[in-house]
Amino acid sequence: MDRKTRICQLTPCLWSGGTEERIARVMAAMDRREFELTWMGFGPVREALVEKAGPDVRVVPIERNPAGGVEPSLIPRLASTLALHRPDVMHVHNWSTSLYGIAAARLAGVPVVLYGLGGQDSTDEPSARRQAMMRALAPHVDRFTAVCNYLGEQIATHWDAPDGRIEVLQTGIDLDTIDGAPTKAEVRARLGIPEDAVVVGAISVFRPVKRIPDLIDAVGRLLERHPQVYLLLVGNPLGVSPEDLRAQAERNGLAGRFNLMGRVERPEWTLPAFDVFVNCSLFEGTSNAIIEAMAARIPIVATAVGGTPELVEDEVHGLLVPPMAVPELAAALDRMLSDPDLRQACGARGREKVEARHTHQAMVDAYLALYRACGREAEERRRSGRRRLALKTMGRSLQALSGAFGRG
Repeated sequence: MDRKTRICQLTPCLWSGGTEERIARVMAAMDRREFELTWMGFGPVREALVEKAGPDVRVVPIERNPAGGVEPSLIPRLASTLALHRPDVMHVHNWSTSLYGIAAARLAGVPVVLYGLGGQDSTDEPSARRQAMMRALAPHVDRFTAVCNYLGEQIATHWDAPDGRIEVLQTGIDLDTIDGAPTKAEVRARLGIPEDAVVVGAISVFRPVKRIPDLIDAVGRLLERHPQVYLLLVGNPLGVSPEDLRAQAERNGLAGRFNLMGRVERPEWTLPAFDVFVNCSLFEGTSNAIIEAMAARIPIVATAVGGTPELVEDEVHGLLVPPMAVPELAAALDRMLSDPDLRQACGARGREKVEARHTHQAMVDAYLALYRACGREAEERRRSGRRRLALKTMGRSLQALSGAFGRG
């Protein structure tokens, strides 16, 4: 291909989130002499996020109704925008963008369309309506990507996608960034955490799926045996107010031993403050925060959901518990806090696993191989005119989607 390969990413937003952080890191590592990059997303733009993608990225926010619901009018609007930028490859991420991105890409004549699944907000099976949409859209997706084997299996089941079109791209993190963080004493002094505290907590956007109230209740149960316990939460809550979380912490006896920091631009630099990292979600794909904590040699206590057991092996890198089980979560934390040797061993093995399987360079290499192959395929399709076949069938698929809308 003589010219640059044009790659367009469509993520659920341009504000925050694990998918957005991962894609920003990938784009930052892509050679601008080889690739021309566009990043689209719904809603407002947070400059600190998009700056992580590096220079020369065309950022295109897409307005939508904040009340939610299916908005068929977004499809032609997005298709018009894509027709202006003429990407060779469109990578659509997660369910909330799928209908709009896949349909619009085909209507705009994008030669190669990818759909990537990085997570979900519910453990429920897709409704009949959503299942119908997935089956109607699947023929218009050239390749599917997932961040873990679990989500790859979900794609195969719910989208009826053949295994040969599904690729698992492991998430990676920059070990130099983790290793360059301030010391434990410096971080704790900055956050006002007592030197003798035993710090338990999490880093995330605290959506309801993260079940942070479970963590607060579990830590409250530790006070009698571990009076030095301290709960640190780094990130903004969504769906519950900070005041409600602070009130819950006080009811659990954690007044003065609780810090809800809000979002910070370098959350990984708060990791040295932690003694145990917790993820008690109802669902996870591949958690960036868990990988970063493992890289920082912090033992993990997590719920055995989604792709988390692929990251954290029980009794090896940490302890796994069922979701929504506060007594079991408290018991696992109690065991970790009572056994410094277990904490050290789990932390060391976690670092070893990240070095072996979840480095930034390994992630970038996997994405580059995918995008180069798709770029070559796009060029072949442009020359052969094969993309016009997709346009002929998209009309029938949109009719099927219209039927799905009508089923509510």
